[in-house]
Amino acid sequence: VMQAASNFCSRIFWPRSGATIFSKALIPGMLMTTYEKVLRMMPRDASSKQTLTPRCSKFNNYCTVICLVLALCTHLSYDYSDTRAAIDPQEDPWMVWFLQSAASLAAAGFFQELCVALDRCVIAQEDQPMTAGCRLRVRLNIKLIIIFTVLMTVYQCMAFDFQYVHKGWIAAYHKGHQVVYSVRYIEWVCCAPIVLSCSGHLPQDPDGQLRNGLIPSSVLTGIYCIISWQGLVVKDPWAAWTLIGFAFV
Repeated sequence: VMQAASNFCSRIFWPRSGATIFSKALIPGMLMTTYEKVLRMMPRDASSKQTLTPRCSKFNNYCTVICLVLALCTHLSYDYSDTRAAIDPQEDPWMVWFLQSAASLAAAGFFQELCVALDRCVIAQEDQPMTAGCRLRVRLNIKLIIIFTVLMTVYQCMAFDFQYVHKGWIAAYHKGHQVVYSVRYIEWVCCAPIVLSCSGHLPQDPDGQLRNGLIPSSVLTGIYCIISWQGLVVKDPWAAWTLIGFAFV
């Protein structure tokens, strides 16, 4: 069952050969053309071609399915802890300054990567051939632009208190205290997989399809951030420790 679920997810989310469950018989001509263009923008999973990677990738696929099942069951079966006000300047006078500084640093990185990407686009428009290294750098630019955009948005929202802050239920259960910034976990779910995938860039296939050797690991990274958040705020000690324990796995 786990193998079948893993193969099903692999065919949908990280196709190895470009073929998926969708076919031309199901999608009309124009939609199929758009779908093919979008599909070519998604990197092909090349982890099975790397030394020692296939077993790790298969294990990551299994863990991804388990994490999704745990997250869904937890969400449907248990309640989450109450929200609370964010830490105000009286509790921590430096918090807002740190958040705005982080947003400013992210903005600096955003503009740097945007300028580099525009420079590459100008070179491409001048009909100067781009080397394989330049193409990989452009792919990295796009990912970093997305990351810095999310970082700017999240940290500015947190600085101006447009956020959800939960009480750490498992910490309170053990007579402790914890503040869980839930918006930050949203940022981790969005950015952590992209950051990890930057290390898996590989040259294109002969047919021009993009390749990446760390797609299963990247997807799992985002999913385990979800169950990590649930483990801190779910109102049940057994569910909380199950989620936290599996997150460490």
